[in-house]
Amino acid sequence: MGINAPTTVARRYTCSVASKHVREIHECESFNVTRHKYGRGFQYRLPDNTRITERHLLKRFKAMVIPPMWQDVKISACNQSKIQAFGYDQRQRKQYIYHEQWELQRQAEKFARLKAFARQLPTIRKHYVEALERPDWDITKSCALALMLLDRTGMRIGNKTYQQENGTTGLTTLRRKHLDSQGKIWFFTLPVNMARNAMWKFPIRWRHS
Repeated sequence: MGINAPTTVARRYTCSVASKHVREIHECESFNVTRHKYGRGFQYRLPDNTRITERHLLKRFKAMVIPPMWQDVKISACNQSKIQAFGYDQRQRKQYIYHEQWELQRQAEKFARLKAFARQLPTIRKHYVEALERPDWDITKSCALALMLLDRTGMRIGNKTYQQENGTTGLTTLRRKHLDSQGKIWFFTLPVNMARNAMWKFPIRWRHS
């Protein structure tokens, strides 16, 4: 197989949109570059097993900062692809690296929605406080309590799988053992990562049923 990878070879595997010199970010399936362990580093190859040696391509791959522990790494031959690369971490979870411009665009969209969300916050808080005054612990009151905790503490949502794999706890995996009180101050103490615990305190502001 060839050792050099001319620009024309790399272009052969890019998508039709990029070949038309369109500069906008788009989705494509041109994941034709694979990463292979080589000595203390890596080398990159095309589908015909041609090794990529062009400096501008290697510079682009290095700039992605793909974690060295990822396996089965595939990189888009298209410089404008929304997903630039993907691979599998040590737990065989599929992970992605997105185009920097698309990440910035997504962050801008999130921040643009914050104004509308902020305008709704007083109404949301009023509703969950009213729901916490309900006499029965029905689904509405339970959801209101979860929403209040999320609003007051900012704790992560969490899930059972992550708790089993990492020993960490989130809002949806809280248990009675995580809750304690001192007078009218209630507080949670729970593991947020393998190295430390976190504590949240808040006063009681609703009537007991």
